[in-house]
Amino acid sequence: MLDCGGAGRLGTLWRASDLRSGQVVALKLLNEASRADPELLARVRQAVAAARQLQHPGIVPVREFSSAIAYYYIVSDYKPLPHLQQLDLGQPITVEQAVRVATTAADSLAYAHGLGVGHANLKPSNILLPRSGSVLLTDFGLAAPIRSLQPDPLLDISKLYGNPAYLAPELVRGDAFTPSADIYALGLILYEMLAGQAAFKGDAGSLVQQHLLRQPPSLARLRPQLPAELVAIVAQATAKEATGRYQSMVEFAAALRDFFIPWYSAAAAQRARRSAPPTTQLNKVSLSQHPPPRAEPRVVVPRPANYVKGPALPTRALKASDLRRRPLLLVSLALLLVGLLVGLLLAGVPHLG
Repeated sequence: MLDCGGAGRLGTLWRASDLRSGQVVALKLLNEASRADPELLARVRQAVAAARQLQHPGIVPVREFSSAIAYYYIVSDYKPLPHLQQLDLGQPITVEQAVRVATTAADSLAYAHGLGVGHANLKPSNILLPRSGSVLLTDFGLAAPIRSLQPDPLLDISKLYGNPAYLAPELVRGDAFTPSADIYALGLILYEMLAGQAAFKGDAGSLVQQHLLRQPPSLARLRPQLPAELVAIVAQATAKEATGRYQSMVEFAAALRDFFIPWYSAAAAQRARRSAPPTTQLNKVSLSQHPPPRAEPRVVVPRPANYVKGPALPTRALKASDLRRRPLLLVSLALLLVGLLVGLLLAGVPHLG
């Protein structure tokens, strides 16, 4: 069994071999504090039973929750993939990447919500990133059955519902889990991808208070070039009151798509224009200094209305044989030569008289 480096509040994630099937699995071994909390153990057992019914290509299957020699563990399929937390979220990622991740995750969550199961532990390290460009949601071990009984207000809500950095305000107040809590968490993750920083920072106690009392730093001010429509989507998803958020994960995903499709088409057209070769433009100054030559007016000779164009006549070079065949032509040429000689002789005789 090898440590996968996935230590969390509930336990540590290991890579292990299933001796029954021989397959490699992900095994989350609950830590001592979790094992000592019977109410939390009951909560996890209930959550795993709910998560086992999820069969979706965007969700890593959960196999079982069991115990051995006082150790409790959750078994899931092993997916050796990078997760969102491993990206450099200290720098904003592109709008296209952020919206694709959020939309695909929203689709998977909408499926789970349709079966009455919430995640309730959404955070960047639970969003795996395959090379295909889709995402996989993992760690449904703390998934909350929708419309569950209201938890005891004296319980540690962060232990019941996962990472306090993405905890919806109503869960902090001790209200029952609803799909709106997952919308809030996914909205904060989308905010973090776009802003390059988490919406809230601090220890668990400070984070709980910030969810109740503070608004995240303005996304429009942190990244002014973001489309206003996308900023508005994030603001609605992270509203403090559940009634101010999208009313379902399906609605949240639809809002992301309604923004992304026309935005992506416009961005692609702009990229195509930037990559096109520049067109030649005339310089007005050089045009005035070097005007093009003016064409002379064409003279057209009018023809009579009854004019009929005759056939073209063949032409060829004159040959010596043609001269021998034409005596009259020879006589004419001889007379012409004689005339020229007489003229020359007369021109050379001095004037008499």
